[in-house]
Amino acid sequence: MPAKVELDLFSGRPNPTWELTHVESDEILRLLSSLPETTGDRAPEEGLGYRGIVLTPPPDAAFTEVVVAGGVALATDANGRIHHLLDRDRALERRLLETGRGRIAADIIDAVARELA
Repeated sequence: MPAKVELDLFSGRPNPTWELTHVESDEILRLLSSLPETTGDRAPEEGLGYRGIVLTPPPDAAFTEVVVAGGVALATDANGRIHHLLDRDRALERRLLETGRGRIAADIIDAVARELA
């Protein structure tokens, strides 16, 4: 079962979601596993507009949920422990966003990409 992605963007309507291919899932999980642990108690962004990307990995992955925003990936393991991973240059966040091309509206992808620039 491949991973699922949710763009945490809207407040009054459903967020855009899509499913990754197996190849994309493998690539994203490899990229995620390469991120170094960092310190901090950073919480996901709040408020209106783009707040980050939520990744739901396949059941056999090391993490049950990953929230990627602002250069950090908060990855929750099966025991509920949250791992703070450094997403240098927002590479994981950008790659996750790019997997949405052709699956969700291009104007949404482009607007979020501008925020990440």
